[in-house]
This record gives sequence, structure tokens and C-alpha cells, in this order.
Amino acid sequence: MRQIIFVCLTLVLLILVSACSPALNSDAVNLETAPLEADSPSPTATTTSPNPVTVLPAALTERLKSFLVAETAITSEAIALQQFEPVDWNNACIGVPSPEEFCAEMITPGYRIVFNTPNGAYVVHTDHSGQTIRLAESPSD
Repeated sequence: MRQIIFVCLTLVLLILVSACSPALNSDAVNLETAPLEADSPSPTATTTSPNPVTVLPAALTERLKSFLVAETAITSEAIALQQFEPVDWNNACIGVPSPEEFCAEMITPGYRIVFNTPNGAYVVHTDHSGQTIRLAESPSD
């Protein structure tokens, strides 16, 4: 019985630790793009600091494009960064939980990004480092 409790506690600890990931290297090359205008943020997020990020790290942009390629089968060349905004998500599920998922309640800095594609706009949520990426909206939604 003690072993089962130990294993369960270890799994919970691993889940919580995996939700906290290191930030991207600050030496990353940046894209030049403007942040989103102040539209209404999702109820699970708040926009961050008074000094908004004006560029999204290129490595993060490429990781997000690769994610969209895998999700949509659209070529990377046909995916264009439209806009983004820094967001402090209220949980580790970055505003896109699945019904059977437990989301650690913690502030998770990240981004809400909109990509233009031939199929329409896709909205992607991510944490600051790009370790957690979730498709929040697609043209078919």
C-alpha cells in the first residue's frame, strides 16, 4: 500500500514539475511583429506587464509553425505569423484544458498567437518556453 501511495505522489510531483519549464535563451533571433490590440482576453488569462513584448523569439515561432504543420498538414511556408500577445495563463493547461485532464492551478507565462493559413486563422496558446503548445481555435470552430 505504501508503494502505491509513493508512486501516486511521485507522479503528481512529476506533473507539477513538468508544468514549470525554463524560458528560451534570450539570445534567440526575433521576428518583427506587433502585439495584438487590446481585445477582450480569455477568462482564463490576463495580459502581462506594462512593458509588452514587441517581438516573438524566432525559435519559438518555428516550433509553433512545426506544431501547426503536424496538426493541419499545411506546409510551413503557407503559415504566417499574424499577431501575438503575452499572456499569464491561470493554469498549466494554458487556457485549453481537455475534459479528462487535471490542470495545475498556477500562473503560467506564455503567449496567445494567431497564424494565417490558406484555410483561415489558427489561434495557438503556449507557455513562455514553447514546451506546452495547444491549438485553441481553428477556422472550423
